[in-house]
Amino acid sequence: HRRKLKVAILALTGSNGKTTTKELIYGVLSRKYKCWATQGNYNNHIGVPLTLLQMDETTEIGVVEMGANNGGEIEALCNIVYPDYGYITNFGRVHLEGFGSLQGVIEGKTEMYRHLAAHDKTVFVNASDPVQMERTASMNRVVIGRDEASGGDDAGCQVSFMDADPFVRMEFEGQEIQSELIGAYNYQNMAAAACIGKFFEGDGADIAKGVGSYRPSNNRSQVIQKGSNTI
Repeated sequence: HRRKLKVAILALTGSNGKTTTKELIYGVLSRKYKCWATQGNYNNHIGVPLTLLQMDETTEIGVVEMGANNGGEIEALCNIVYPDYGYITNFGRVHLEGFGSLQGVIEGKTEMYRHLAAHDKTVFVNASDPVQMERTASMNRVVIGRDEASGGDDAGCQVSFMDADPFVRMEFEGQEIQSELIGAYNYQNMAAAACIGKFFEGDGADIAKGVGSYRPSNNRSQVIQKGSNTI
């Protein structure tokens, strides 16, 4: 089914922020394209094939979330998806029962980089993460933010954090985006969505709306009002 699909697929993984970032990217790309994305967090060896099978000849871009708790799992999922683009949110000390250490997490998640490099595909990279920058130095890459080490020459998209009081605000290509996301940690997720939208030639105003209008409803960075209580 994947081989028959004439569709660009963006795969994303990482220790934290996968589902929120996937929803933000979908919110941006779906304003211009017929887009399909992983539903909920169906990101394993069952959920990923189900995601692909929900795409058809009318789909223009697919966004596929990939999860793993052991080495080799991202490679296996890439061999199902054959992504054209990839993004890793971050590396963290998670699923250490399978990965063994932070270094094990890094090696497991960057299986995506090795797959993309082997097929001459493109990766989106967080400029503020030195590990990501090092691991993608020889790849086709689009840098999100400013890479100070290279003077910003690699930067495909300029974004900057403004504040989170409590909702995150950021600047994107000279315009302010006010989000419905609480927590400064969500800035990188928003930045990724905005820059990926720009790469796919989205309109700046539409990108800002796609990021700013996302309201979390899946118990991730969600604010709930119950009477006089804020949860």
